[in-house]
Amino acid sequence: PLDQAHLGQLGSLDKNMGFGLPFAAIAAGYACSALIGLAGERRPAGRLAGGAACGCLLIAVLIAGRIQTVQFRGASTAAASQIVQTISRGYKPGTYILSDGAARMEQYYLPQIPFRSWMGIFDPAPATQAKYANRICDDTVSLVILRLSQNTYDHPYDRRVQELLTRSGKYRLATTAGQGNYATQVWQLDSDHAPGSCR
Repeated sequence: PLDQAHLGQLGSLDKNMGFGLPFAAIAAGYACSALIGLAGERRPAGRLAGGAACGCLLIAVLIAGRIQTVQFRGASTAAASQIVQTISRGYKPGTYILSDGAARMEQYYLPQIPFRSWMGIFDPAPATQAKYANRICDDTVSLVILRLSQNTYDHPYDRRVQELLTRSGKYRLATTAGQGNYATQVWQLDSDHAPGSCR
């Protein structure tokens, strides 16, 4: 976390802290054991009281973890909120959302959108590319999420998708949000689209 703060990149802070939690749990377990042992040495009922206190603390942490959603921090909060709101407004029930990677943040904050509606388009095979193109042309894709690093699409296929969206005349760039050198584009199916050359 200190390294990310130094670099000014807080977008993955929750994820990286999550990966580090097992190491913090070792230290917390040792501290609880030492507290129970110390309390047991001083008073006969201390071991029971210390164990009960640590158990109550553990239960409180588990309950808080279940009811507390992951919070994005810093500058990425506004970007995440903007992306989620755009997807929420633009999704049409029964259609698909194409995302050029794992759309975990979007899925987390939008549980009302069925899981099967999210389709990853990361480096697809040629037959799968044709399937995605057909869905875009047939208006069965309401949103497309593309990510950029330093104003360049993350994957080679993303550029072809963006060109197809533009050529079709059916989609408009609903929002671009990001932090630092990273940005996310959300393309939305326009209900009043002009005819274009989709194929």
